[in-house]
Amino acid sequence: MKIGHVHLKVRDLNRSEEFYIKLLGANQTERLANQYSFLTMGSSHHELALQEIGRAGKSPEADMVGLYHAAFEVETSAELLQAIELADFLVPPLQKWIENAPSNSHHG
Repeated sequence: MKIGHVHLKVRDLNRSEEFYIKLLGANQTERLANQYSFLTMGSSHHELALQEIGRAGKSPEADMVGLYHAAFEVETSAELLQAIELADFLVPPLQKWIENAPSNSHHG
C-alpha cells in the first residue's frame, strides 16, 4: 500500500503551484480554472492536489482534526535550505532550527 495523493487547501493557487513545482520538481498535469491544480513527481496523474479557497481562508485551530504535517526527505540540511531558497521563501526560524538540529535526528 502507498499514499495515492495529498490534497491541500491553499489561499493562493499560483503561489502554491510555484512553490511545489520548484521545491519538489513537480509537473502540472491538470488545472481546473483557478480552483484546482494537480501536480505529479512521477508517472501518475497527481500525487499533490491543490485547491484554492481564497485569501480569506481560515487557518485550522490547534484542537481541530486533519493533516498535522507532511515530511519530505532530503540528504542534507543544506539541500533543504537550497530547496527553500529556490522557491524564494525566507524561513528564518526553520533555518535556525536546521542549523541547531542533530545531524541524525528523525521525526516520526
